[in-house]
Amino acid sequence: VLDLLSSTRERLGVASTKQVEGDFRESYRLARESLDKGIPQLVDAGGVLGPADADVATLDFFKVVSSEFLAATRKKVEERLSSASATKRGAPETAQTHLREAQGWLIDEVWTNDHLQALRPQLEEVEQELEEVERLLQRFQEARKKVTEARAVGVVASERLRLLNDAQQLYPDYPNIKSYLDDARDNLAGELAGAVEAQIVEARRLTLQE
Repeated sequence: VLDLLSSTRERLGVASTKQVEGDFRESYRLARESLDKGIPQLVDAGGVLGPADADVATLDFFKVVSSEFLAATRKKVEERLSSASATKRGAPETAQTHLREAQGWLIDEVWTNDHLQALRPQLEEVEQELEEVERLLQRFQEARKKVTEARAVGVVASERLRLLNDAQQLYPDYPNIKSYLDDARDNLAGELAGAVEAQIVEARRLTLQE
C-alpha cells in the first residue's frame, strides 16, 4: 500500500517537476490532463506554488503554469517575429522558417480553447507577416533561378549581364546582386575590348597583305 501511495504521489508530482525543469509545455499538458480527468489535487514536487511536495489544488496549479506557459510562448513568438522582420528581405526562407515555427506554437493542440483565443491576436500578426514573407520568397526564388543561370559555366558575358539585371529587377535585395552585376559588367567590357582588339589586328593583317 505504501509503495502504491508513493508511486501515486510521484505520478501526481511530475507536472510540478516538469515546470521547475523549464518544460512548460509538458507541465501544462499534464496539469490540463489532470483537470480533464477530474483529479482534484496534485503534488507540488518542485515547489511551484509554495513548499515542495505539498498537496495543491489542480486548478490552482494549472492557473499558475498556464500563465507562465502563455508568457513564455508569447516571448518566443515575439523573438521569431523580430528575427523574421530583420531577415525577410535578404533571407526570406529563414524568415519563413521562423514564422512557421511561431505559428506552430500558437496553434499547438495542447492549448485549451480559451488559451487559443487569448493567443489569437498574435497568431493573426504572425500569419500576416507570413503572407508577406511568402510573397517575397516567391520573387526571391525566381531571382535566384536567374542568378544561378547567369553564373553557370559557359554563359557569355552579355547573357550573364541580362540575366543578372532581370534578377535585380525581380528582387533588388538579392544577396550580393550588385557585386555580381559589377563583375558581369567588367567581364562584358573585357570581352568587348578583346573583340575590338581582334578586329584591329585583323584589319592590320589585311592591310599588310594588300
